[in-house]
Amino acid sequence: MGYQNIMNDRGFEPRDFMMNSDGEYFKIRSVITGHGQEGEFIPRYHTLNIDEGEVEFEWKVGTECSTIPIYPQGGTWLYDRAGWCPGDPSDLYEYDITEYVSPGQLHNIDYSVNIATGTSNYQISNQLVTYGSPNFSLDAAVINITKPNSEIAAYERYNPACSYPVAVIQNKGATTLTSLDIEYYVQGGETLNYTWTGSLEFLETEEIELEIPDYTFWSGSDDRFFVNISNPNEQNDEYQYNNSYSVDFVEVDLYDLSETLTIECKTNLQSYQTSYSLTDLEGNVILEVGGLENNTIYTDDVTLGLGCYELRINDAGDNGLYYWHTPNYGSGYFVLRNSSGMIVEEFEPEFGRFAIYEFGIVDLTGTEEIDDKPTVVSIYPNPTTDFINIDFKGFESSKVVCEVFNASMVKVLKQEFSISGIDHKEKINLKDLPPGIYILRLECNGKTTYKKLIKK
Repeated sequence: MGYQNIMNDRGFEPRDFMMNSDGEYFKIRSVITGHGQEGEFIPRYHTLNIDEGEVEFEWKVGTECSTIPIYPQGGTWLYDRAGWCPGDPSDLYEYDITEYVSPGQLHNIDYSVNIATGTSNYQISNQLVTYGSPNFSLDAAVINITKPNSEIAAYERYNPACSYPVAVIQNKGATTLTSLDIEYYVQGGETLNYTWTGSLEFLETEEIELEIPDYTFWSGSDDRFFVNISNPNEQNDEYQYNNSYSVDFVEVDLYDLSETLTIECKTNLQSYQTSYSLTDLEGNVILEVGGLENNTIYTDDVTLGLGCYELRINDAGDNGLYYWHTPNYGSGYFVLRNSSGMIVEEFEPEFGRFAIYEFGIVDLTGTEEIDDKPTVVSIYPNPTTDFINIDFKGFESSKVVCEVFNASMVKVLKQEFSISGIDHKEKINLKDLPPGIYILRLECNGKTTYKKLIKK
């Protein structure tokens, strides 16, 4: 609808609504998207007025598109729009009007736009929602997990993740929620506990960042993350069927402790907009680079300790290192290389405002190796699906301790056996382990060797 029809009350004119006599809470849900050359790309202020007089609610319909999760896209997806972005849900605004209306009474509600020009027109959906009394006095719910999460596209910019998980809780009871016990774990891994305190009224939500001790938290027998809540306000939850939530997640890439990684950035012709950083699990800055020159390659070698890390590139111009619609800005790239110079992560140059890559550093190789010559240890098949064979050649009879660690160096299997002769073959069953990267540790005659193993 054209903005003039809205402002002149030829459309969306003031209307009278009889409030439900059984209503306890009332709100208006509003979804507005702007269209036309001026309506699409220029943010405008929209209003809701109840029973004339002063305007109760005023908000700007304008959306930052350079941070949406689905990128890159065709077309001009990077440019900000009024209430929507390509490939993303339209913005939803919710306003509690309970204090301005009375159950069983007639009230006048008027939606309008303050001012607009030219070709501005809007698609509008406004809904009046009525709630009765809450079903329960104490009812806490966990309604989402945003990190880690490989199930929902909306969180792709922040996943895969090995940093602190984030859960969303909601108060669905009449009593103000002030405390909550939370337990969380990766299936098959350690269970952690956290006590949340705060203040949430009926239907209010809050994102909670859950602390983890270190990178080993993400080890487990299955890549699924669980959050359970209990004891709202140190009392029994009256409705327990919304107290658990779980999501699948994809593990981050892992690199060896001994590896030197190289961050490589080639700037475009708008280099003053570009910066990048490397931080650890606690947010401590390990590397921060800015003030770059145009069309220049920068490299930074980093040797990191055990843990989780976040590599992030930012662009103040909201158009990344390349955007087809601004070819005069030139093009650049951002990659991470391993010790051999191979690219192990290549950032999409059309990333908008920022891009994130989280990864882990683990001990994949160990330091001690069996050095009794001419002994040889070989494992096959590798990769494998169910089992491996270990061949010992040139060893004296002795006892062997065989241990298998997952990528976070948590022991998942141990087996002991004896070598019966100079040449010996042993079969190790791995069928109960999930697919992934493992480290095989063999101890024999006081010496230790490590072998990297992949299970499909």
